[in-house]
Amino acid sequence: MMAKEKDKKSDNPFGNISKGRSEKTIKVGELEYKISDLRDVAKSQLANLQIPDQEISSLNQQLAIARTARNAYASALANALPNQESKTKGVQ
Repeated sequence: MMAKEKDKKSDNPFGNISKGRSEKTIKVGELEYKISDLRDVAKSQLANLQIPDQEISSLNQQLAIARTARNAYASALANALPNQESKTKGVQ
């Protein structure tokens, strides 16, 4: 999970970490908890959630790069193909 402001929403149903005035909190569902009040096992699970969240973010960035490259290659292919008029002239 990434640190977020309290007023920003996330697609993550397992909670958002926010840093309020002076203390970080996590919101899970409708309940908000001070991270400093969590048991060690809960803090450990919170840290575990951050790893796949970071990986998902990285994969989304890689996907955006791949889609951009694909669109560029598709455009280059379209420009490399003969246009419809030259095909029609060649058939006659």
